[in-house]
Formats: sequence, structure tokens, C-alpha cells
Amino acid sequence: MCIRIGPDTILDEDPVHVSALYQYLDACPSIKAIEVKSVSLMDKDALFTRLSQRQGLESLQIDLDPGVALLPLLSGPNALPSPFASLRRCSIMCYPEVALALPKHLRKMEELQIDIARAPILPHQPSDFAIIEDMIAELSHCPALQVLKIGISSLAEDFPSSILCPRLSGSALGRLGKACPMLEDINLLATEPSAIDGSSISSEDFDGFCKSLPYLRNLSLKLQPTTASALQTTALQSLGLHCPELEVLRLKVALQLDSISVSDAVPQILVSDSTFAPEIPYQQDIPTLFPKLTHLALARPDTALAPVPDSFTDSVSSHSNSIVDPTVEEELVRSWAHPLLTHFPRLEILEAWGDSRGEDNESLNYFLPTQEILASTWEFLSGIEQDLWEDDEESFEEGDSWNSLEDWEKASLVNEFAFGEEEPVDVDELYHDVGKLAVRDDEPEGMITPGRTLDPGDYFGDVPTHG
Repeated sequence: MCIRIGPDTILDEDPVHVSALYQYLDACPSIKAIEVKSVSLMDKDALFTRLSQRQGLESLQIDLDPGVALLPLLSGPNALPSPFASLRRCSIMCYPEVALALPKHLRKMEELQIDIARAPILPHQPSDFAIIEDMIAELSHCPALQVLKIGISSLAEDFPSSILCPRLSGSALGRLGKACPMLEDINLLATEPSAIDGSSISSEDFDGFCKSLPYLRNLSLKLQPTTASALQTTALQSLGLHCPELEVLRLKVALQLDSISVSDAVPQILVSDSTFAPEIPYQQDIPTLFPKLTHLALARPDTALAPVPDSFTDSVSSHSNSIVDPTVEEELVRSWAHPLLTHFPRLEILEAWGDSRGEDNESLNYFLPTQEILASTWEFLSGIEQDLWEDDEESFEEGDSWNSLEDWEKASLVNEFAFGEEEPVDVDELYHDVGKLAVRDDEPEGMITPGRTLDPGDYFGDVPTHG
């Protein structure tokens, strides 16, 4: 049984003391999951203390009160007796001191999501830079951990920032893998505009980290790309060799896909009738590195198609207009397209996670990139948005199911407007009574717009139709 108290339960202007919940919690001993996040409750530290002794509690989500008042209850002579003895899943926001004191009491923890923050009223402290490494050191108390998220929010008035970043060393990564070998999902990040300083992570360190985590399925490391240049040509090989279960990889590094080996048997990707596909099926003479990966995110590399400017004023994607020799352009795109086809056969999303300098924080997703591999690769390297609209004039010809301008306008209205709370009505009624519709601000979550085909001349210039 689960109880959830969110921002829609208690109004901000009318806060409630946590003691009002006690009678309900005590009356329902079968409650095993409790969520009290982003809610106007007073004295959540007191609720946290009470829940620490609750028998059978398996899942807790809570934002603690600002401060370190809980520290004496987590360590020292007045520490709570065996707190959270049955807790397996925890999502918490707290001060760094409290965060570091928690893991020793979470020996059965399987999922830990911890957002570390402090009232940002003072300058940063030297210990702030090591908070991720210190947190990882404490996770030796959680050998059963399968899911880990460590997020660093505001700790000081000037930290973290674009120039002051928490650090992560190679030795800390190695300790994480050895302490928690069952990890399947790892997410380490610092809030915008900051990232994590990975300048102390060597290729050997990262390889050892990957080797210790054979069950890894999801990995997201928000590194500052300029600090992680040592991983550009080696990280993918290490992950592909040691982490065969990987499904989602988000590594904010300017990874060089064109450095990955491809089979000599890979045929040229042909440009024919605006359709892009391998010429014939082929048998690879080298193994696929990522047979299960569906989402790949990396920092956009600095290439001739989208060079990172010396002085950054706005998104790279807004001004990728430099003229490139078509021969050079084609060679570059093909050098990236072949590894994508070879080593990412199930790829559904290719994400450009900022640029190689870490100055552009914009993230662009390219859906189903291998279906039109040259077009998607060119768009990714150029730093422009994916063109998802299908340009098919035949769809408007007589005899087609959308042969009526009136029908097309009706369909457009359905895309542009969302149903309100009224009962469902006929599309014709909607078309003649748009007052029953509410404007939709965003595309529905999970919706992928139909694909398209492009004229190869749109991005390669005059390119021959042979390999």
C-alpha cells in the first residue's frame, strides 16, 4: 500500500504540520511506500525521524528541511537505533552533511536517488568540490544497490557553476564499481549551467569501471566535455566490451564515433531516389559493440560541419551556415554513419548533448537515425534540428484518403488542439465548434512525427548516386 502527498494535496499558502499525518500512518500499518515531496508540510525532519523506525517501510520519497538538525540522530552517541531497517528504495533531497551520513543506515538499499543542495547564501567550501567522490565512498555500505542517482544542486552562491564544477576522479569511479557490482542504472550530474569535472579520469580508470559493472543497462554521466578528452576515443570501446546489457548511454563527452572500427565488408551507403540504406545485407567480420542500445547521447564534436566558435554567443544549432567542400562533407558524414549502422543496430534516439566545449547546453534528439542514416548523421554533425515532416506531394493527389482540403484542415485542428473535459464529440462538430477545444502548447509526450525523405543535394551538394 502506498500513500502520496504532493503539491496538489496541500496549498502553499496553508501549510500543515506533519503531526496531522501521524494518526493516518499509525492506523494503516500496511503502508509500505510513502511520498512527501514538494509539499507544504512543516517539520519534515520530524516525519523522517518517525518513519526511520517504521516497520516494513520499503520506499520513501521526501525533501528534508534545510539544515543539518538530523545529524545527531544519524551518527554519534544519540543516533537512532537501526533506522530504516527494511528500506529498499529512497529518493531524498538534503544537505551534503546529511547525505554523507545516510548510507551506513541503508544496507538493504536497492534504489537510491539523492539530490544534494544547501541554501545558497554563503561562498563555496573546499569540500563542495569533492561531494560526489565523498558520496561514492560512503556507498560501500550499500552492496545491493542497483539504481543510483546523485544530483548536485546549489550548494553555495557561486557553486556549482559553469567554471566551478564538482569533480569525479577515476579512482572514485573504480570504488563505485567494486562497492556496488549489481548496479544497473547510474546517473551522476550537476545542475545547469554546471557539469562534472572529469579531468582525473583516465582511459584505464574508465575501462576498469566498465569491467566491474557487467549488468549495467543505463549510464548517464554529465561531464564537462573539455575535462574528459581522455575518453573521446576509448570510452565506447570499454563500454561495448564490458557492458553488453547497455540500453541507454548518455555520456557528455565529444566521443569520436569515427574512431570505432568497422568491417571491411560494410558496403557503401548509397544515395538513390532520396533513400539511404546499405547496398546489400552483409555479414560483419567484427562483433557489434552495442547490440541492445536504443538511446545514445554525446556532446556534438567539433567538425567542419559545425565548428565550435571561439566566442560563444548562442546555440551552435542556430548558425551552422559555413560552406564546406561537398567531398569533405560526404567523407565526414559517411565516416560517422558506418559505425552507427555497424555498432548500434537498435538505435532509436541519437542525442546531441551540447557541444564539445560544454558551452552549448541545448540538447537535440534525432529519432530513428539509422532509417535515414546519412540525413540523420548530417543533421547531427551540423547541429540542426531533425526534419521530421514528410514531403510527399502524392498524398494530396486525387483518390488519396486525404484528397479533401476540408479533411486536411480537420486533421490539422486535431493536431493543434486538445480535448477538454467534455464528452468526446464528432470530428465534424469539433471542426465547426473550435470553442470546445483547448490549445495544445506542446507535442504529446512520446509522439514521433512521421519521417521524411530528403534530396541528397540538400546536404551533400552534387553527390553521385553510387558509393
